[in-house]
Amino acid sequence: MAQLNTVPAAGRAHRITAKDESMIYYVYVLKSINFARNYVGFTTNLEVRLSQHNSGKTRSTKPYKPWKVLFFEEYDSKEKALNREKFLKSGVARDFIKNNWPRGATE
Repeated sequence: MAQLNTVPAAGRAHRITAKDESMIYYVYVLKSINFARNYVGFTTNLEVRLSQHNSGKTRSTKPYKPWKVLFFEEYDSKEKALNREKFLKSGVARDFIKNNWPRGATE
């Protein structure tokens, strides 16, 4: 599934390369198996990224491991994926995921 894809700091320009244009970007929602927690992120390699979350290499998710993928979406541009990730982190989207996702995002 995924390799960590770092996002440039706010205000910094990111030059799009041919490599960026041909990549698939994943926006994903993880569900903690043991806690009522979700996590939204984006990556270019979902399998590797899930492994990083579950091995404790991600500080923000380490206390709530293990994680499973609740759902993911594919995008052909980094900009589209980042915009979708930002939306999914909004209060409206978090509430929708929590209350409407099949079997509940916080079971």
